[in-house]
Amino acid sequence: MTKRIFDNHLASLMARVGRKVNNRLTAELRSIGLSLDAWLVLNILVTEGSKSMGEIADSLVLNLATATKLIDRMVNDNLVYRRPYYRDRRIVEIFPSDAGVIRHEVAKKLVAKEQAALEKLIPDLDRLMHELVRLNQDLDQKKP
Repeated sequence: MTKRIFDNHLASLMARVGRKVNNRLTAELRSIGLSLDAWLVLNILVTEGSKSMGEIADSLVLNLATATKLIDRMVNDNLVYRRPYYRDRRIVEIFPSDAGVIRHEVAKKLVAKEQAALEKLIPDLDRLMHELVRLNQDLDQKKP
């Protein structure tokens, strides 16, 4: 393969690798009827507890309209449900349904399998993941 100039640009490399990893994981999750974003939402809700629409949108780096459409589909698929926040009824909280928790458990095994495949390809995956977490936090603090 001919080396391209953009191969030396971090954003380009991260986007290309991210898409390849996402495509692999998407294919696995599709086998159990989940999109990657639906898995990410379920993972947040199951591991961290209920979240508002805004928190979900922020976590997935989606605009609020896109996050709302995603949650609408997940409600229709009985993966999550909405409930007004008890302190402020203008805020809607999202919770995983029992079916969503079960689907999350199945998906977790598929995600772990993909993670193991990546660990074979990347000798120091833990260090890379720590650096990406740090970068993500730094970029959050330096929003334009």
